[in-house]
Amino acid sequence: MDNKRSAGIPAITGEIDRSQAIQIFPSALSPYRSTILAYGTSFLSTTIGFPFDTVKTRLQTYKNFTSNMDCIVKTFKAEGIRGFYRGIMAPLVSTSFVRSISVSIFTTTKPYFYEAFYGWDTPGETVVHPLIRNLPVCFAAGAAAGAGVSILACPFEFSKVYAQIAMLAQKRARESNPQTNGL
Repeated sequence: MDNKRSAGIPAITGEIDRSQAIQIFPSALSPYRSTILAYGTSFLSTTIGFPFDTVKTRLQTYKNFTSNMDCIVKTFKAEGIRGFYRGIMAPLVSTSFVRSISVSIFTTTKPYFYEAFYGWDTPGETVVHPLIRNLPVCFAAGAAAGAGVSILACPFEFSKVYAQIAMLAQKRARESNPQTNGL
């Protein structure tokens, strides 16, 4: 293997030594590899993290729990394991989709930002460590990914927060006007 240091982009969009890489993706899906992997990892992280979010939400919403463990035990006794995963489908699909789009934007824009920042480099110029060259490229590609995903995610987040606020307002209105509680 050649020990020459490459001036290319390391990390996600860098050159891969095919003799050392394990190829498991069908060639037809290869262009979408990072997107598929991002969706899969996001799917898995949402599945693992959702029970923790459920416990946090129940502790904030219902005041009849004394601790995290009390919430976990009571939820499990009342609803079983399914109680921790109630309502997971929407975040599973939306979060995974948004994260995979983010990775797609990042990996697509990274070579363009590299070219914009370093395309003017002349041969024979001192080689800067790849990490140093990669920082501004990753920052710009990450900013582009964040901006692109925000355009997609903000309407959903706004509607979610609006619905939560509306429910709280209705609850407070019922609590402040006890004569309408039975209606």
